[in-house]
Amino acid sequence: MKVPWRGLSKIMGIYLVAVLVTIIIAGAAGAKLAKNYASEALGYIKATNPEFYNTLKENATKMGISVEEYYYRLILSRVSKSDNVLSIGIGMLKKSREYLHNTPNLNIGEAVKVTIIIISISLILIVLSGVYIGLKFRGSKSIDIISRFFVGIPSWWLGTIFIIILAVKLNLIPLGNAKISPSYYIFAILVLVFIHAWEIASYVSHESIKELKQPYINAEKAKGVPENIILWRHVLKNISIALSSITFQKFSDIFIDFIAVDVLFGLGGLGSLLKWSFIREIDPPYGIVVQFNYHLFFVVTFIMILLFMAFSMGIEVIKGILDPRVSTNER
Repeated sequence: MKVPWRGLSKIMGIYLVAVLVTIIIAGAAGAKLAKNYASEALGYIKATNPEFYNTLKENATKMGISVEEYYYRLILSRVSKSDNVLSIGIGMLKKSREYLHNTPNLNIGEAVKVTIIIISISLILIVLSGVYIGLKFRGSKSIDIISRFFVGIPSWWLGTIFIIILAVKLNLIPLGNAKISPSYYIFAILVLVFIHAWEIASYVSHESIKELKQPYINAEKAKGVPENIILWRHVLKNISIALSSITFQKFSDIFIDFIAVDVLFGLGGLGSLLKWSFIREIDPPYGIVVQFNYHLFFVVTFIMILLFMAFSMGIEVIKGILDPRVSTNER
């Protein structure tokens, strides 16, 4: 097997930069949250515990800084020894890991498993159904129209339509159950396949027509080779390299749509965890208050980057297998 080391190293470099950016953003967010908390907490401390406030003020005066700055540094010291955003970001991610470890009802492994399984099944069905439809209806303008239509439809909208028809009208899926029904997973996959298969079908439909005009196809037909064998053995093989690139591009779209569908159907995947990172609480004087759980948010974001990197590297290896021009000694 020919492994495209150069392509893999580029992908790894890109995603390592993405990880670094995530850590820096986590650090900047952590510093901002600490400052906001220090500013809000000092007013409460001053009113309810003046003795502690005076102690903070004395220590701040000795250091020649304001009491707000001193309390901010005191809070930040729990996460990082310095105020460098990179150091704070690493400290924030460590705290996030501790948070996950100390929260037994939060099963991050199960969420990752649900996400990988649903996206993998959806992606396989999208490619298979798209290839079949594209080869079956080669050059069809209807496929182009349907493809453009579904490209413009948000996944949550189609998911809502599915719920209205299948749950409310036909009563095929249960609503209001605490336990996730297996039918939820099935219909979530159907939503993803229904949206994304048409774009693959449109590409295969156009490229197969171009490939069938090549001289070698006439030679195969002259030998009496059946059309189906020509399509699946030759045409599909020759467009498979570009198809793998399109599949990678679709993966990001499918992943984002899965997040929306996961929130809609409550599948317990990474989308559900992302939703839970924004905690909604009812506070009578203020109404609904949304609190940001940065521990959970940054862990989910970090896992998403790792999944994207793993998939990108997998696609690069597949392209190396399919494309004979790729060699182990890339220059």
